[in-house]
Amino acid sequence: MRLTIFGKIALIILLVQAIHAAVLFFHTIPHIRAQQYRSERIVGIEMVNKIEALIKQFAEQLKQYEQDAYDHRKNRIREIVDGYAKSIQAQLETVQADKKLYEIVKTQILAATRGFLYGKEDYLYIVNSNGDMLSHPDPRLHGTNQFDLMDANGFFFVRELAKRATEQNSGYLVYRWRRLGGDTPAEKIAYYHRIPELDWIIATGVYTDDIKDEVQSRRELFIDMLSFTVSKATIGKTGYMYVFNEDCVMLIHPSMPIGTDFSDQPNPGASDSICRDLKDSIAKSDGELFYKWDHPSDRGNYVYDKVSWVRYNEDFKLYLASSAYMSELNESSENIKRTLLATVVIVFAVSSLVAFVFVRLWILLPIRTLSRAAREVQNGNLAVRSNLASRDELGQFSRVFDAMIDQVREMI
Repeated sequence: MRLTIFGKIALIILLVQAIHAAVLFFHTIPHIRAQQYRSERIVGIEMVNKIEALIKQFAEQLKQYEQDAYDHRKNRIREIVDGYAKSIQAQLETVQADKKLYEIVKTQILAATRGFLYGKEDYLYIVNSNGDMLSHPDPRLHGTNQFDLMDANGFFFVRELAKRATEQNSGYLVYRWRRLGGDTPAEKIAYYHRIPELDWIIATGVYTDDIKDEVQSRRELFIDMLSFTVSKATIGKTGYMYVFNEDCVMLIHPSMPIGTDFSDQPNPGASDSICRDLKDSIAKSDGELFYKWDHPSDRGNYVYDKVSWVRYNEDFKLYLASSAYMSELNESSENIKRTLLATVVIVFAVSSLVAFVFVRLWILLPIRTLSRAAREVQNGNLAVRSNLASRDELGQFSRVFDAMIDQVREMI
């Protein structure tokens, strides 16, 4: 099949346009898509990182509050016990010369100590290094030997108290004990002060369960506030954030009921549960997990590609995750792709039309004019002229052609 000059030129134009379209489709568009995904990925990661930073900040504040509360109570009971010990020593010094009176005052002090209450059911007690309870407001303990007394955890706290007091006179001890008139044990911080000449160990303790209750209350309030913040976060159109604990119980989720145990929820297309895979993903530097999941518009159909970025907070023992559907992350690039393809088609059509018009006017028509003139000369008409006025190669060829015909006429 013979191609005309116009056909050859048109073929070249089409090939150039095709190469341009191929470069755009196979290089430029994939590059734009990758860049767009990276941008959306950064948004998802930054979102979960910000929530993680918020939790860390609150956890530090909560730790500081708890430590300050403990320190306040420790300082308070130390001041009470040390002050009481000094008061006892001062009273006994005044009657030290009279042994009989000295013993009477000791007895009175022990009796008075039994009624020494402060705060909220807090009290003083006195025990010696042998574990004899010399003074205690609880009748079940007063006047008995409590060397083998254990707390709720099986800790021989009286024995340990006597041991430490003998070694260093004063200090702190933590154990679990019931409140006065109660049966439920709670954590207690005790401070002791030993008067060596009497072998009296004066001690008191304050319960700290209310501190822990307050800490827990603040944690729960923070989770409620966090739930509001997380629920407002979106990635793409339907992407969201969620929070679950170490037991795979969902704490914050836009659609799953709070408190749902999803430990047995399978990861479609994988051998383990989705919770286990989410937990394992934190071992990666970016905490990224790709998986199949259902879509809000197509519940129960786990065929949609999804990605989650997971973080773990050690203080709260919580897993934080932001997630998005891959189709939505790539949606912007798909829009760009469609726009570029439409632009390519339009540019291809317009440029081809313009190219064909100008090729016809500037190349094909002058060539046809020269061709007709050459056929006239072939038929014996030496009076014909091409008369092309252009200054390009075809114009030069036209002038040479016309000059050649003039020379031939002169020769004849």
